[in-house]
Amino acid sequence: MSESPQKPSGKKPSGNARASAARLTAVQTIYQMAITGVDGAQGLRDYRDHLAEQEMEGDMYVPAETGLLSRIVLGVEERKADIAGMIAAAFEGKTSANEPLLHAILACGAYELLVEPETDTALIIGEYLDITHAFYEGSENKLVNGILDRLAKELR
Repeated sequence: MSESPQKPSGKKPSGNARASAARLTAVQTIYQMAITGVDGAQGLRDYRDHLAEQEMEGDMYVPAETGLLSRIVLGVEERKADIAGMIAAAFEGKTSANEPLLHAILACGAYELLVEPETDTALIIGEYLDITHAFYEGSENKLVNGILDRLAKELR
């Protein structure tokens, strides 16, 4: 997420910014699915109907690249068991595996590492580390980095 999620006044957001917004929105949608029980299609509709291109606290947020957003959300949902197994194995008994937001970050990152081979590994890991930094200040950042790095070595 090298660019701010806020849309600069009068400028069209770059493709990189839209991809970063898609990853953040995917994590939020997967988290919402875990907490509320909605499915991926409903989570995507909620984004489209209530959050896409909305102004919050005076800032217009960059719209997510909808193709990437849909691929991640629906892919994580479709391959939920496989991804959960990969994450559980990578956690090696660490207790944070049950934390829904952390799991959402890891699930989205694992999915991209698994099925988006054209996307650079360092970019994927960096994007999900940026998301982790936005929500956590502690050891979760090292944990996410370690797990995604381990999965990248196994999957690529």
